[in-house]
Amino acid sequence: RKVWVALLAVVDGVKAIDMSCNEAIGEAKLRLAAALREARRGGLDEAELADCERLFGRLVRATVANAMENVRGVDRTSIEALRDAKERLTCVIQAARSDGMPEDELSEAERLRRKVHNKIEDLKGSIRVFCRIRPLSQQEQEVGDASGVTVLDSMTLEVEREVDRSFTRSASQKLAAPIEIEVQ
Repeated sequence: RKVWVALLAVVDGVKAIDMSCNEAIGEAKLRLAAALREARRGGLDEAELADCERLFGRLVRATVANAMENVRGVDRTSIEALRDAKERLTCVIQAARSDGMPEDELSEAERLRRKVHNKIEDLKGSIRVFCRIRPLSQQEQEVGDASGVTVLDSMTLEVEREVDRSFTRSASQKLAAPIEIEVQ
């Protein structure tokens, strides 16, 4: 039970931190994660650790919320300030994913990150490329075709082979005849 007492001491300390300070949250996450590892090694079962896991989740959510609040306060006319904010938010989102935060809880942060990205592109005057990918047709699947595109994240695609054609807005989604494509 010495492990249990040590864990409770860490939990009490974590509950007392300023949740608006990401540095304090980061230190608390490290202390709590170490205490959880030690408690597991000490034989405490998952049911006994559930409250600590929920507290860890609260710390992760607070970090994301603080990062989002900081991004909302950034000067929207400064490309450099927006880039820094986007980078910080991206790091926080990635850390939250690795800490086990579900994707649905990160959707608002991801939308804000995309919004900041789009503002940067607007300020730069960049040309935007939009890509719509259709799933393979039944016929393509039957002949063993494989998708040539991998979705890496919400804003990045990886094209595994050369694109053979593009379509206009008015193009039909129907396949009129089998397409023979020779890729060199």
